[in-house]
Amino acid sequence: MGMRSLNYIAISPAAKGRAAGLLKSFNSEEIIVNDERGLVICYETNIAPMHFRDTLGEHCTRDLEQEVAVHSILGGLPKAEFRMVRAGEECGQRGCWEHPFADVIEVSNIDRQFSLLGED
Repeated sequence: MGMRSLNYIAISPAAKGRAAGLLKSFNSEEIIVNDERGLVICYETNIAPMHFRDTLGEHCTRDLEQEVAVHSILGGLPKAEFRMVRAGEECGQRGCWEHPFADVIEVSNIDRQFSLLGED
């Protein structure tokens, strides 16, 4: 129905404290790694089109609120301390941290899809 994409956010150990607010935006199943190596969150975005919002009632902006929360927090971090990759109907990346999570299946699947689709 909307713009669907798979995402991961990898946060360095040095930035975990400053990025703690991210944890409030996600459920425990989306928080894949939270240890001494850093933090990884994998999730799906599905940005609803405007005509669909009326069917959602008063909760019609949850997708946008999560998107704003994520990018507000990432915008306050040095680019070298995080990496976000989005692959799907929208493809893009933010940050440049060379994270140690390539062996995490969810991360490798999103990286593979991103490399196939390319950046918008």
